[in-house]
Amino acid sequence: MAASETANVTHTGGPSYIQNMPVELFQFIIRAVVRDLPPPPSLDYFRSLAYLRLVCKGWTRVVEGMPELWSDLSPHVDEQLLDLALARSLDSPLMIRGWLKSVPTGKIEKLVQHAHRWKTLNVSGTDGDAMDRILAHPVPLLEELIFSAFIPEPPSNFFNNIAPKLQSVHIANCGLQWSSPAFFNLRELTLENVDTGAPDVDNFIDILFASPRLIRLNLRNTPLKPSSLPPRLVPLRDLQFFGLEGLSQDVVHQIVGSIDMPMSTYSSISFSLEDFTESTIHEQLEPIAQRLRMLAEVLQGARSTMTIRAGFGWRTTVAYMGNVARDGGLTCTVCATQRPDILLSVFGYFSRHLGDARTSSPPVLRLVNGHHLTHDLTLLEEMNRHLPDTREVHIYNPIHRRIVEVLDRLFALSSPNRLFTQLSVLTIKHPVHDGWAAWLEEKRAREDEQEANEALPLTTLKIKGGYISFERLQGLRKLVPEVVLDHVEVQSAVIS
Repeated sequence: MAASETANVTHTGGPSYIQNMPVELFQFIIRAVVRDLPPPPSLDYFRSLAYLRLVCKGWTRVVEGMPELWSDLSPHVDEQLLDLALARSLDSPLMIRGWLKSVPTGKIEKLVQHAHRWKTLNVSGTDGDAMDRILAHPVPLLEELIFSAFIPEPPSNFFNNIAPKLQSVHIANCGLQWSSPAFFNLRELTLENVDTGAPDVDNFIDILFASPRLIRLNLRNTPLKPSSLPPRLVPLRDLQFFGLEGLSQDVVHQIVGSIDMPMSTYSSISFSLEDFTESTIHEQLEPIAQRLRMLAEVLQGARSTMTIRAGFGWRTTVAYMGNVARDGGLTCTVCATQRPDILLSVFGYFSRHLGDARTSSPPVLRLVNGHHLTHDLTLLEEMNRHLPDTREVHIYNPIHRRIVEVLDRLFALSSPNRLFTQLSVLTIKHPVHDGWAAWLEEKRAREDEQEANEALPLTTLKIKGGYISFERLQGLRKLVPEVVLDHVEVQSAVIS
């Protein structure tokens, strides 16, 4: 019996289970197999299809009769293989992706001839002529565009202004024809590192007006020219994510002030502080603080979280969200330069604004990379001054010495020295927990005998990540009513 026939026959001589399987079920299995393969231009994808075809004639018919298996294309595959895939994909929508550099014109023309079938276009390159040809034809089925071009001038065309189904656009490193009506009814828009040919604020607002159902908006390191026109308010009621990074202060003010978004929108606004005097820092942060005040007022009584994170360089990031159902209330993250004075100024500013519209529920404070944040404990003291009723504190990944310094102030015996006197829940995330745990036990033992046997003023101690010895864990359980372990390895005591 020929090898190609054996796949359809069992060892008893009858038809195999696969041969009797409904073709729709077998196609489902094939789709599941190829779904995990690296996509083109990796040859592993087409090589795997070839192996499936070689099993038997029946498998060949199934694989060749599934156009969607041949619809993921790259200009980097062999030209004969490209021709074969284009033919076998029939009228199936196409996904085109790859780096357009040193690609023969003939290959690009073959792809462009099928532009009416493109559903996803994900290309990048440095060849201006090739990029122009890619964008020169109508794309009636295109839904997703990811386009990155390192070219001196923006492409002269944008799909002949015809892309009626375009929903997701991610543009990097080059400008486009921003006034094109093809920027219409978008659901996602990202502009990243668009230096040459960036839109001005007015063009950008026009695009937003044409896409009222936008759910994701991200603008990074793209020097928009500020508008000289009166502000216009764009209602984006479906917006779920709003990100600004690396923009000038004027542009941040204009864009934030021009968008009417839901209170539940997750927002992340990052920019470089242009002056470090306290009054100027506050002026630069004002458009973000206005929205935080509104969120705090709307979410009266909801659980809130403020995260303080050390940053790098001079960049300051403020991220916040206010979805009660998903996030439990207002969540504010401040990531500022490592300079303690600037971090203190940024934190103090936002704390005061949140305090103006205080929720009845005290906030959760999260300190991330605390070896910068607890510098001389000044930041903790500032937090305590602004948010004294805080009942939950998270300390993530500081060096051991900083954990000890924080614990010393949180559990000081004298009230004037103790921070957050209403603290009831403490979370510590660290690779190794034995050091601070041993220090805490010894501290309690050294204190007045009457106090030494009393539990710490906590209801819950949460330990995250890393490892702790069984001995240290038992010691903590004597100090705190509830100790919760989250992905912590407990090392057993060695019995001699």
